[in-house]
Amino acid sequence: IKHSGFLTDHGTIGWYKWKLEKAADHDITKPTEVLFSEEGRLSWKYGNNFFGQFAIDGHNIKIGPLASTMMFFPQDPPEHIVSKAFEDSTSWAIAGNTLTL
Repeated sequence: IKHSGFLTDHGTIGWYKWKLEKAADHDITKPTEVLFSEEGRLSWKYGNNFFGQFAIDGHNIKIGPLASTMMFFPQDPPEHIVSKAFEDSTSWAIAGNTLTL
């Protein structure tokens, strides 16, 4: 999963809005912002609204469990691929204004 956004001097992935560009080697063409909060919550809208928790330990990350609204919005790639890519993430790194999970 790759995001690009604007960094401040906080030094973690929280406090930023990230633009979702790729998930599981699929390009994301629909503008999608991912929010990581100081309280350890993340959310994004990709058709449905997705939300859940994350925890960071050094450069390790645990995301989930995730939940979503259940309306039908066909997306390419499908929503389950995007949410599974988040839940399968185990590490994070920032280079420039890019976050890679």
